[in-house]
Amino acid sequence: MMNEVSVSDKNSVRKRVKDLVGQVECQSRLTYDQSIASNLIALLNDLLEEKNTVGAFFPIGHEPRFGLNQLSDSFVLGFPVLRGDEMIFCKGDQAAIQNEKNWDYFLDAKQSESDERIQVCQDINALLVPGVAFHGKNKKRLGRGKGYYDKYLSKRTRHFYTIGLCYELQVIEELPFLDHDMPVDYIVTEQKVYR
Repeated sequence: MMNEVSVSDKNSVRKRVKDLVGQVECQSRLTYDQSIASNLIALLNDLLEEKNTVGAFFPIGHEPRFGLNQLSDSFVLGFPVLRGDEMIFCKGDQAAIQNEKNWDYFLDAKQSESDERIQVCQDINALLVPGVAFHGKNKKRLGRGKGYYDKYLSKRTRHFYTIGLCYELQVIEELPFLDHDMPVDYIVTEQKVYR
């Protein structure tokens, strides 16, 4: 572990890696995304039973598009939502989850009713974790910068698999991290699965 890590160290690596990913041509990225989806589905099929729950995420920016529709054919998908500073996962209609604007209202008011579109996940079997960069050996990750996944993972009360998704160029050897930065169990890229 690096002893003298600062927020500026992490932000510097985030910027450098995001710039690298931004330089990848669109057509290459589409090919990489298909390979990541294929590698991810193979890994999930090895780890889980059909219709187990996978905590997914909606890719932003230049994050891999990893085949949400393909995953939903075999697994129940949950998606992250924020309740104040806390991240929780909800399962149900993807469009409804992505378009909901007032999660505090939804979770407090609607969840007490029987809303069949969306339900809070209590049973995640695998969690897909976004990251700007990952370390291939110790599987530490440099996240988007808000700490939501680190907080969520530090509070889990039962085991589930954690799987980082990224392009191979985002797997780097020197990654600044702190004690509260949570590693993942696997990293899936277009080239391989880090175990």
